[in-house]
Amino acid sequence: MRDSADLPAVRRRATAVAALQREGDLLVTYSVPLGPEGLAPADLEMLRQTTAKGARLTTVNLLTAIEPQAAGEGRMRRVASSLKAAHRQVAEVFQVDSAAGVAAHGADLRAGGADDLSALDARKLTVFAERAGMAWRSARGVPPSAQVARVLWGGGT
Repeated sequence: MRDSADLPAVRRRATAVAALQREGDLLVTYSVPLGPEGLAPADLEMLRQTTAKGARLTTVNLLTAIEPQAAGEGRMRRVASSLKAAHRQVAEVFQVDSAAGVAAHGADLRAGGADDLSALDARKLTVFAERAGMAWRSARGVPPSAQVARVLWGGGT
């Protein structure tokens, strides 16, 4: 769901989701882009408004851009820094301690090119995500190589 700047729409949707959840077991995931500082203020407010209206978010899917290999040293450190910032923000929105907050989100990796994510990069992300207790790692955009996919989802670190 992507209209965080439209607060009246956010509130209407949250009210509708809360009503549906009262009727039955409805799992809800919001996908939001991850920036250098974590989540944008409008996206944080959307999460706050949604929970304030009584809707229960199961997870927050962080759309995580992977910089091209040409970006050089520190690419994965920047991703980790953004994920850590979002970790703190999600924990604050859900009003849970830091460790529990991480379990409430996952990383959806977006690579622009097939070579943007190497097996070494995937190992770094996997170790980080496992240590942080993240709910999942997924990919969209250009599919990762078979070797990278094995590392990300096959447990090969």
